[in-house]
Amino acid sequence: MQYYFDLEALPNPQIAQVDVVAQLMQQAHAQLPQYLGRVGLSFPEYRTEKTLGRIIRVFANDKDLTDLHSSIKANPRFSNYCTVGEVLHAPEEPEAYTCFVRVQPKGNSRLQRLKRRHQAKGTWTNEFEQEVEKKYATKEQLPHVSLRSISNGQKFILFVKQEKRPQSTEGFFSSYGLSNTTTVPWF
Repeated sequence: MQYYFDLEALPNPQIAQVDVVAQLMQQAHAQLPQYLGRVGLSFPEYRTEKTLGRIIRVFANDKDLTDLHSSIKANPRFSNYCTVGEVLHAPEEPEAYTCFVRVQPKGNSRLQRLKRRHQAKGTWTNEFEQEVEKKYATKEQLPHVSLRSISNGQKFILFVKQEKRPQSTEGFFSSYGLSNTTTVPWF
């Protein structure tokens, strides 16, 4: 990931910043699939007020990034919500590398199914119940945005977790610009 540009959410007194960032993520999700996993996203202000922050940093190779940058600048759905920075060269030696991973937290229904299965087998004990409740009680509060699926229109919450890595790892990104293994420079 040699090149990047920033999308910086504009302040809007009528819309919460987290909703502006969600709108930007929704629009990015509509455009990223055409790049077949070659475009990754970063959030330089990750966890600012338990949010993704107001900046979305877009990474790709020179050709893909130039094409995406032109497309975004021409799209009023972006220009109404953000400023689009210029395409810049990423630092040769960033302070670190990081992955931004989609997390799908398990809900209470999973715990209830587990309990029913073990009760049916006769393996549900008070000790086991305490272990399971302890495991599921520690829910991490992750930054997230509310989105709508492009394929079926269903609303969902996209939880994002940052995982710092010791070195750069090449690969592909999801249609949300996230990856469990592929890194982006952190600066």
